[in-house]
Amino acid sequence: MIESIRPDDPVVLERGAGPEAAERVARTALRERRPIFIQKNRFDVFEGNPGAEALLEVLATELGGEPEIVVVGVARDVCMTQAIDGIQARGYRTVAVRDATWGLGLEPEEETLARWAGGGLVITFEDLAQS
Repeated sequence: MIESIRPDDPVVLERGAGPEAAERVARTALRERRPIFIQKNRFDVFEGNPGAEALLEVLATELGGEPEIVVVGVARDVCMTQAIDGIQARGYRTVAVRDATWGLGLEPEEETLARWAGGGLVITFEDLAQS
């Protein structure tokens, strides 16, 4: 994990998690107001952790609507892109924290951020801290 974007005291959805673990993680994170860290073994979070889909469904149900999913990480043009594109394809709104992502140069940064903004927000860490 990269220290500069490491969440404080996250609830971890472990690799290979099933629906029961996803539900437990979602409810714990909501009850304790803690961030969620999803471990995965593939670039695509939905292929790399079978519990990711169930986690989003439980969060949406528990929050009674359409949650905004805040995403930070590495690499912007691989893992982040697959996560955000996958989340948005499932109908959830995303918040990408622009200065908490790094890319490998596979796609121009502004092109990636513009695509993400089509299904959510692209903000800075300062914006997030103020919200």
